[in-house]
Amino acid sequence: MLCAHPLMDVATEFGIPGYVFFTSPADFLGLMLHFQILDDECNKDVSQFKNANSWLSFPSYAYPVPPSVLQMVLVGSDTWLVSGFLEFARGYRKAKGIIINTFTELETHALDACKNNISRSGQLPLLPSIYSVGPIMNQSKSSRTESEETKIIKWLDQQPPESVVLICFGSQGSLSVEQVKEIALALQHSGYRFFWSLRQPPEESSNDKNAQFPGEYMNYFEILPKGFLERTVKKGKVVGWVPQFKVLSHEAIGGIRVTLRLEFYTGKHMVWGAYSNMAIALRTTGCTLGKEDGS
Repeated sequence: MLCAHPLMDVATEFGIPGYVFFTSPADFLGLMLHFQILDDECNKDVSQFKNANSWLSFPSYAYPVPPSVLQMVLVGSDTWLVSGFLEFARGYRKAKGIIINTFTELETHALDACKNNISRSGQLPLLPSIYSVGPIMNQSKSSRTESEETKIIKWLDQQPPESVVLICFGSQGSLSVEQVKEIALALQHSGYRFFWSLRQPPEESSNDKNAQFPGEYMNYFEILPKGFLERTVKKGKVVGWVPQFKVLSHEAIGGIRVTLRLEFYTGKHMVWGAYSNMAIALRTTGCTLGKEDGS
C-alpha cells in the first residue's frame, strides 16, 4: 500500500502485473485519488480543507462531513507526509488492480465513486480494476504474552452472557482526560459490568496528533477519577491494548459498542466513531452518535 509507486515501476519494467492490497476503507482510497487529482490538475492545496468553516462533500463520501474527521495524513501540517500519500495515489493508478479489504454492502457508494474517479483533463492514467475481498481479519496470535491474553479471557469467562459493556476505540483511538472521567462516571453510575481498553493519547508535541498511535498508561490512577478502580473492582476491568478479535467475539460482550467490528458479533449496540475513518464509515451507514458538529 505504501510502496506502490516505486514497486509499480519495477513491475512494469519486468513485465509483471502489479496489484495493490489496500487495507484502509474504500472511502479513504477515493479521497486519496480525489485529492491527487486536485493537486495535479487544479494546483489546489488539499491541506487547507482542515480549515473549512462548513461541512465538506467528496465523491467517495455518501454524506457531507465536518473538517474535524478528515484524515491528518492528507490534510495535516506535515507537508512531507501529505505529499507522500498523494504520491502513493499516483502509484495506485499504475497498478493492474486494487484489492480492498472491504465489502460492497458496507461501502457501496465509496466503491462506485472509486471506480468513477477519472482524470478531469484526461491526462492521468485511468484507475485500474477494483476488487473488494473483505472483511479479512487477522486471527493469528498477537505479540502479547499468552499469560496477558489468558487473564483477559479468563475474566470474561467469569461474566454472564451479554452482560459486559465494552469500551474500545481500536488501535488508533484514544480519549482526552475529560472524556475518560465522564465515561468512568457513567460506567460507575450505570452499575453495569464493563471491560475498558484505555489507551494513552499520543504526545501533544506533534501538530499531527491524529497521525500517531496511542500508547499505554503506566498507572491508571493518574487518569481515572479518584477511587474509581476501587469502587468498580467487582464490576469492571480496565486494561490497555486487547486482543480485539477474541474480545469482540466473546459471549460475555453485549449492550454497547464503540468499534465497528462488534457489529458482526452482537445485536445490541450504540456507536461513537472516535477516529476519522470510523467516524466517516459509521456516518455512511447511518448508525452513529456524536456531537452536532460531527465530532
